[in-house]
Formats: sequence, structure tokens, C-alpha cells
Amino acid sequence: MREHLVRGAAIAMALALLTAACSSSHKSGKSSTTVIPTVATPTTVAGSATTAHSSPTTTKPSSPTKSGTGATPPGGTTTTAGSGTTSATPTTVSAPLPTYLPGIVMRWELALDFRTHPGHNPFSSYRGGAPVWSVREGSTLDRDGLYPLLPSFSSTFGSEGIAAWHDSSAGCPNLPAVGVNTVGAPIPLCGASIPGDAAFLDPDPAHSAVVAWTSTFNGTVNISYDGVVDLDGKCGDGVGYFVDVGTRQLASVLLTANNSATLPPMKVQVTAGESLYFIVEPGGGDVASCDATQLAITIDQLG
Repeated sequence: MREHLVRGAAIAMALALLTAACSSSHKSGKSSTTVIPTVATPTTVAGSATTAHSSPTTTKPSSPTKSGTGATPPGGTTTTAGSGTTSATPTTVSAPLPTYLPGIVMRWELALDFRTHPGHNPFSSYRGGAPVWSVREGSTLDRDGLYPLLPSFSSTFGSEGIAAWHDSSAGCPNLPAVGVNTVGAPIPLCGASIPGDAAFLDPDPAHSAVVAWTSTFNGTVNISYDGVVDLDGKCGDGVGYFVDVGTRQLASVLLTANNSATLPPMKVQVTAGESLYFIVEPGGGDVASCDATQLAITIDQLG
């Protein structure tokens, strides 16, 4: 009996000690259990982020978008950069060469070149380069290759808009003369009418009017004509028109008053320093009245 009592007392004492230990643990606030906090999941409303409770939330930015559609510029292609902006990649375009037809290296046009440089004698193409054109007069009516430069220049030769190089013989206003209409409309000159942008030659009774083109190279040129025209049909006996290389005649035409003619194109071999001469002389009676003559010449250097 006594043995059972001792065993019961021991069990009771153990239970008491266990109860005291549990009570002490709760009072001190210490626990071996770890509590994992719950993180609120953010919700998006009308494009703005809101969160449950007061937990901080990070909102991921949306992907960038283009505000507009890029346009392809002339000569370039459109590319889209990583930021969404549109930029153009330029394409290099070579400047066109001064050629007009296959095989043509350079072109000279008398009227266009002259009105680009009316106060120069000699003068170059309107594109630049060497001064190959010059305006001259014959020392006589002989076509001997001796053609001095016309000595005087007037920017208002008889009319506003007419520029001309001339000598001092009596005429309208002074002859011989080689001039150009510098505007796009016809302009009266004494009894003649000079077409817009046209070049003209006007001899006197003893001296021809001459345009020279002097080569800067050895090669071949093609001479073409838009026409030779008597610009004053009220009087006169026409003119003689000649094309020479040096003193050698290439072509000629006798033009009656108030008439026109066109020569066929010609291919000519030239050497550096050699000149082509385009010559207007008075008519058969050497009467220089009313002899203003339009001359349209194009010279092409052939490759």
C-alpha cells in the first residue's frame, strides 16, 4: 500500500511541474512557433494600383508605346528605335553628272550661256568651266580667222533687257553687235523683235559679227542648230551665215529677208586651242540695214 502512495505522489508532482513550466512560458511571451505573415495581392483599378491592408506594393511599368506612325522620308527608310520613337535612316544620293544623252560629256548652249554671263567676254557655260565662248567682229568681211573681240558692252543695248557687246559703227544703236535678250519675253530693237532668251548677231557694212567657240581638248564635238532667223522683216536684203573651223568652211546659208533656215547637225574633230566660228555678214549688196539675226547653237562634247 505504501508503495502505491509513493508512486502516485511522484506522478502528481511531475504533473504539477509540467503545468508550472507551461504557465511560465506563456507569461514570458516566448514561443518556439514561427508565424509567416500573409502578403496582400495588389489589385489594379482604372490603371492605378491599390493594395489590401497597408502593405507597400510595387507596380511594374507598362511597355512603352509609339505615340504615332512614322512616315518614310524621301530617300530614306523608317526604323523604330527601342524607346518607341521613329527615326529615318538617310540614303546617300549621288549628284547627277552634267550629261544629257548617252555619250555626251559636256554641253554648251550659246543663248543660255550668254545670258548667264552677259557682261563677260569670253564666257563659259552656265554650268561653269573654261570660258570657251567669245563674241567678236571681222576686221573686214574676209573670213580669214582674224576676229578681234568686240570692245564695248551695254546692259541696255537699244532697249531694257537687251545686253550686247558692240563696236562703234553707226547703226541701231552701234554695230557690229552680238547680244542676248536677258528676259523671257520678246523685246523690240529698232525694227526687229528679239525673242525671249534669244541670242542675236548684227553686222555692219564692212565688218561681220562673229561668235567663236574655242576647244579646250582634242576630240569630237557635235554642232546642232535650232535655227537661223532674220529678225527684221521690214527691210534689208538678208544675210550670209557661215560656219568655219579656223579658215575652213563647214557650212553656209544665204538667208533672205524675213526668213529662217536650219542646218543639219555636224560632227567635227577639234584640237585644243582650235576655234569654231559662227559668222553673220550683210546681204549680197553689203547693206547692213535690218540684219539682226537670231542664232541658236548647241555644242556637245562626245565621249
